[in-house]
Amino acid sequence: MRSALVAVALAACWTAPPPAAPVSNVAPRTASARVHDLPQHSVWSGAYHCAQGLTAVTLTLDVTGAGDATAIFAFGPLEENPSLPRGSYRMRGRLFPRGSSLQLRLDPDAWIDQPAGYMMVGLDVTVDTTRRYLDGRITDDRCGQVTLRRD
Repeated sequence: MRSALVAVALAACWTAPPPAAPVSNVAPRTASARVHDLPQHSVWSGAYHCAQGLTAVTLTLDVTGAGDATAIFAFGPLEENPSLPRGSYRMRGRLFPRGSSLQLRLDPDAWIDQPAGYMMVGLDVTVDTTRRYLDGRITDDRCGQVTLRRD
């Protein structure tokens, strides 16, 4: 009787192995970015290099679900470069997917507060996969890298 119980217990626990998965020659797709992966309204702070030296920047960004973007680019002094004036202008552009990242291109639109001798510049930046950093370049040849972190 005891051996019969053992046999029944073993039979109740055993299952057939799952069927083998079909073989595919197609590589798995990586998650692609979507425009709405970024908040509709966000504020980014950081710095950029330009003819006047290292400059503080705050970018207030608004994005529609279709990827249209407007922004306010506000710049000013940093501890390392305290004599810079403050200024700001509006920007317009597009946010679009690029693999698992997002690409943001903004062009100058109109001054809000123009310091003497300053001109507006554009941005071409990548939004990292965590959606916390913008990294790229100012589009004017006299300028360089810009790095921003979402507040």
